Amino acid sequence: MPEFKHEPLADPNHQIRLLQLPASKWGGGMHLQLSTWDLRKAPPYSAISYTWGPAGYPTRSLTINGLNMEVRRKCRFALLQARLRCPGDYVWIDSICIDQDNVGEKGVQVAMMFDIYKRARQVLACIGESSESSRRLAVVANIIGHMRMKHNLFKDLLNQDLVAMSERGYWHRLWIVQEI
Repeated sequence: MPEFKHEPLADPNHQIRLLQLPASKWGGGMHLQLSTWDLRKAPPYSAISYTWGPAGYPTRSLTINGLNMEVRRKCRFALLQARLRCPGDYVWIDSICIDQDNVGEKGVQVAMMFDIYKRARQVLACIGESSESSRRLAVVANIIGHMRMKHNLFKDLLNQDLVAMSERGYWHRLWIVQEI
């Protein structure tokens, strides 16, 4: 399959690219549509906040506008999570919606990121794949929610798991300030 290449933005100071997620939560592969919009007139979209991972990180294939694009594993994971939450919706994710091979465009688009996140309907924070502590945290939070924290049950376990989640690399990035 031929490789995807970005078309230049006619007005990179005011335009963004948005991905449309597949309409179904499951199956059918990751076939996405990338389109260009004036930021001020863009349809409702979600901005995805995530960590790229180190250079040389394993890649995965996506299909964008019928063409193949290799993306880092964490990007694909974030898109899969977004698809589960809002199938068929538009999303903005920097590694795809900004032409990473075009230094001039990248500089302009990075300067617009505050506005891109601000105009998003919601920011989907993908803090990483689940771990034992995040699974426990979800279970404990659910139990505590039902028990209304009557007697501070599970307080220590909850605190330990919250600390473990807060120590993930996602929270230690400079970008996090404008994304959330």
